[in-house]
Amino acid sequence: MKKLKILRVGIIGLGVGAYHLENYMKNINCEVHSVCDFDKKKLIHYKKKYRNISFYENVEDIFNNKKLDIISIASFDNFHYEQIVRSIKNNINIFIEKPLCLKRKELLSIIKLFRKNSHIVMSSNMVLRCNPRFEYLRKLYKSKKFQDLYFIEGDYYWGRPFKLSQWRAKIDNYSIILGAAIHLIDLIIWIIGQRPTHIEAIGNRIGYQSKMIKSNLFSSINLIFKSNLIVNIKSHGLTPHPHFHSLKFYSKNKTFIHQFNEAFMINKSNMKKIHKINKPYPFKKNRSKILDSFVNKVLRKKISEDYVAFDEIIDVMSICLTAIESEKSGKKLKIKYY
Repeated sequence: MKKLKILRVGIIGLGVGAYHLENYMKNINCEVHSVCDFDKKKLIHYKKKYRNISFYENVEDIFNNKKLDIISIASFDNFHYEQIVRSIKNNINIFIEKPLCLKRKELLSIIKLFRKNSHIVMSSNMVLRCNPRFEYLRKLYKSKKFQDLYFIEGDYYWGRPFKLSQWRAKIDNYSIILGAAIHLIDLIIWIIGQRPTHIEAIGNRIGYQSKMIKSNLFSSINLIFKSNLIVNIKSHGLTPHPHFHSLKFYSKNKTFIHQFNEAFMINKSNMKKIHKINKPYPFKKNRSKILDSFVNKVLRKKISEDYVAFDEIIDVMSICLTAIESEKSGKKLKIKYY
């Protein structure tokens, strides 16, 4: 009988990282060795729950562990760049929460370093890819069910305005584009398999209160494609609305609407008939698929279609950073890919 390969895991951050921890514990190929967080209360709580794991306040204790195969980075956004660089230099595979980094020069540095160490696997937790409703939409698109698709609209409702303050407000380069819009950008690019050529973005800070983030609380991004397809993505930081990802596809023969509490489709052949989409959303128990697919990639096993590859992460980061530059300059910009 073939011996089971066990990957040793370290986790930085116990916010979203707590879900990483739970999912690694369920994966038969993984063993969590060490976890780091600034919050002593969180450490005490998880120490009681997982007595065989080492918990630390100092991230140096993670990087000093030379036995790790994987590091999951779920720290504050401004620490991502440094922790990615250290992980690559330590020859450790990386599972990273978005965004990869906050600046273009950081992105270029990561690309250069990673491509010199291409044996390392790096993936990101783009969880919308594994939602059954969006998987169904992707299958529809891939089977050419949409004729002359001309417009896609996505709305990211944050639904948690308290997140506009706290640690995010202390980061000079924090952007709602990298914190929210990035998920819908990744989802749409993944569904249609195309990259936009140009971008124009605007935003505002209406409703701002003291101690909130230093950048816009609302953004609206237009992605323009070679086919003249237009994609509009809005990020709503303040509006009262449950956390939700709205998505609408408009074509000559079919309209797909995913909005709060329902999803449906209308066909040109019978516009009076509403076809309800019963695929579940948000269906969070499916989200471990992204991490499991990453683990399979590290093990050189078969991966699922929703696997998030490094080049895909780079493409989405290039789009987001160009959107931020467009928002600041007030200009339509060409997107540079790497």
